[in-house]
Amino acid sequence: MGQKIHTKNYGTIEFEQTWCSEGLHIGRLTEGGYAHLTGLPVQSSEELIQCIPPGPDQEAALHWWEHRNDPVEEEASNRIVMNKDGSYSFEDGSPIETYSDITNNTAPGPGQDAILTWFAGELERRKQVQTSADTRAGAKAKAVKKTPPKNPKKKTAPKTVPVEKEITV
Repeated sequence: MGQKIHTKNYGTIEFEQTWCSEGLHIGRLTEGGYAHLTGLPVQSSEELIQCIPPGPDQEAALHWWEHRNDPVEEEASNRIVMNKDGSYSFEDGSPIETYSDITNNTAPGPGQDAILTWFAGELERRKQVQTSADTRAGAKAKAVKKTPPKNPKKKTAPKTVPVEKEITV
């Protein structure tokens, strides 16, 4: 099981392994690819070399970096497109389910950043929908608050106190 890290801009991201060196903190995503623990994609092979110690992990990371944009036979079915409503999905209509889907099927840059930001918002929206569905009692409670009380108190006129004597000066 990987490490689940909640980021401010990209929601929860799951890493298989992470490395830290001189201010860089990079991890291997559970479904492939590499990203900073903040959720931003790796920008250069130098970041991987600086952060991951020499050995098989570094070699695998550099191999991924060199071949991350290589065309794949099934690339056409994994192409991410923008829908009419502003959301994103794969070209075949299947939904994007993980951050790895985005980093493995888009080139680094502003387009990828936009899709990652949208996906973080989409995950938050899904979470809110699930929470509201789980708390149907909460919705019923709101409806009960809107109904007027069954026995409203009657307003009464103020009581008058009789004056026994009038004093004149």
